[in-house]
Amino acid sequence: MSQIQYPGADTSDEPQKKRNPELGERREASYIEVETVAGSALQGKARAKLRATLTDENNEPLKGQSIRFYVRTGGQTFGTVKTDREGVAEWDTGQHISDPQLMITAAVSGYVAEYKGSANYDGAKAIGSFNVTT
Repeated sequence: MSQIQYPGADTSDEPQKKRNPELGERREASYIEVETVAGSALQGKARAKLRATLTDENNEPLKGQSIRFYVRTGGQTFGTVKTDREGVAEWDTGQHISDPQLMITAAVSGYVAEYKGSANYDGAKAIGSFNVTT
């Protein structure tokens, strides 16, 4: 598994209930882990299955949380999916990536899995890579 983790990066654009540190309240850290994924480029179309696992600071899965997958350079979104009961989010790009430049950019720069956080958990993101075959 190839991964870069950025725990505690609050990337949320939405207002969140802030916990009061003076009362001992705080948001818990979250961690996201991604894998090097196999991708293929056939007849001008690319396909890959992206996967991320979201856990809390005790390595317990965070279920029902939204994970956004996007190209690391340029930020074009592949898709957003909720984690399952194991904290796993998977996105199959299908054969919808027909832009040759996007295929090249994604293959070179990799992808990002991002969790924006919640009232209880800090956001996190991780960078994954592709092994592309033709």
